[in-house]
Amino acid sequence: MSRLYQTLCFFILFISCNSLPTEEPSYQKITKNNKFDGYWLKLPLGFNNEKQWPVIIFLQGGHGFSPNPENSKNDGPIKFSNADIKESLKIVADSFIIVNPHMKIGPIEKSHWQQYPEEISNLINHIVKEYNGDSQRIYITGLSKGGHGSWELAKKLPGVFAAIIPISGRIYCENNCVEISKIPIWIIHNQKDEVADYSYSKNKVAKLEEQNNISFLRKSNCKLNTKEIQSDYIFTSYPKNGHDAWNESYASKDLYMWLLNKKSDNND
Repeated sequence: MSRLYQTLCFFILFISCNSLPTEEPSYQKITKNNKFDGYWLKLPLGFNNEKQWPVIIFLQGGHGFSPNPENSKNDGPIKFSNADIKESLKIVADSFIIVNPHMKIGPIEKSHWQQYPEEISNLINHIVKEYNGDSQRIYITGLSKGGHGSWELAKKLPGVFAAIIPISGRIYCENNCVEISKIPIWIIHNQKDEVADYSYSKNKVAKLEEQNNISFLRKSNCKLNTKEIQSDYIFTSYPKNGHDAWNESYASKDLYMWLLNKKSDNND
């Protein structure tokens, strides 16, 4: 084999390998907004543009609001999308496009996710167009302030999301719960949360059931059997202290199996 041929083969291999998705998320800048300034993008390990991919939009909590995007790099599902972490979580690395929008300034400056429905909608449209995201399998989830934001954005962007998972968030719903009750919902909260009181989630589950004639499956964990994965409404209340209900939840294979089971009627 000639040296020229060997060099050519190496060059082709180098280009091919560098065009493949890696285990590290990449940061994509957005220059049109001075608060919501970019997002972390994690493509599935077997990504190709010929296949439609489910999309998870993850909203960081207040601790991730910072001028430094690195603070939100490994929050949420992205943290569990490394195929080496656990064999049972290969589903996260293999199945989803994961998007972590980054907010430079946050609650102290009165900036919240629900103030940016247009920006989130534009970001989703971009992911669908550029990476062949499946518009019928767009999911939104978030922790703490992001849990509240995922709930509010689902109300402001009807028909966009196939399912929502607000975790440890303050969720509000008095007389406008009809539209959001049409979306599969999995609400997760610690019973002894000292930051966002558990009553926010508990009371809203009761309100949703009362107003919309639906019934939530009540769990003390995120483990689901085959029948439970079909449920459209789940309320997990961990019997524990602390604000962090998200790490245990995002580490559950069944959470992602549940998402993959949900598909919206949106044909756009």
